[in-house]
Amino acid sequence: MKLGLVVHRTRPSAATTAATCLQAAAEMGIDLIGLEGGPAIRGLTTGPLDGVEGIIAIGGDGTVLESARLALSLDCPLLGINVGRLGFLAEVPADRVRETFARMVSQDYTIESRMTLAASRGRGEPVSALNDVVVGKQLGERLASITVEVDGEKFHTFRADGVVVASPTGSTGYAFSAGGPVLSPQLEAILLIAVAPHASFNRALVFPATSRLRLRAATHRPLRVSIDGRDEGHLEKDGWVDVGRGESPVRFFDLGIHAFPHFIERLPDL
Repeated sequence: MKLGLVVHRTRPSAATTAATCLQAAAEMGIDLIGLEGGPAIRGLTTGPLDGVEGIIAIGGDGTVLESARLALSLDCPLLGINVGRLGFLAEVPADRVRETFARMVSQDYTIESRMTLAASRGRGEPVSALNDVVVGKQLGERLASITVEVDGEKFHTFRADGVVVASPTGSTGYAFSAGGPVLSPQLEAILLIAVAPHASFNRALVFPATSRLRLRAATHRPLRVSIDGRDEGHLEKDGWVDVGRGESPVRFFDLGIHAFPHFIERLPDL
């Protein structure tokens, strides 16, 4: 079995866990290939990940989000090993590495598919998102004005810090912090919620996965666009981002360690 390894670049516990993975993989006949440009792990060979049967991401949810794009491009499943805090996307605790690798070898797992979003600025090429697409004000600026169109029809103009369009997986991220509902990751739906709206419609909405949402800048001040936490530039007045269901889901190795809805117990007390 050949697996790619993506390791958090600066977290010491991630490097320690990667060393444990490398030792366990050698004992069980798993070929591990590290991502080029990642942290140096003694004994780990790095190189192109073409031909791997899966991606192992060691870190927190941010590392899993980074790895999701890679897994999509390689058309292989993904597994997260959590050395972060909550780890909604990183299913496996760091102290269960050996058990996990043994189950991988014996194929004691299922594959779970999670819906993605596809976002395109203007007429640009679409960018995949596992969690969310956010259009919002720049730091220090006043409220943003963002017009939302649904399936070609104007829905509402929000005056708010920003607007989040999230997948069911992303409902536990920024959308949750903004007061949105938690959706089962097995659902296919699109969640829309405004961040700190001012005297405006302030309820989260859930649309069918077939819907197309357009977020249009309705202000002369440039608005910031981020996709899965990555800065994707700015929108000028009347510029837009189209968001809909992605063509391909992200596939996860599912070991049943933190199945929905039990993972909700790990949400912080609010």
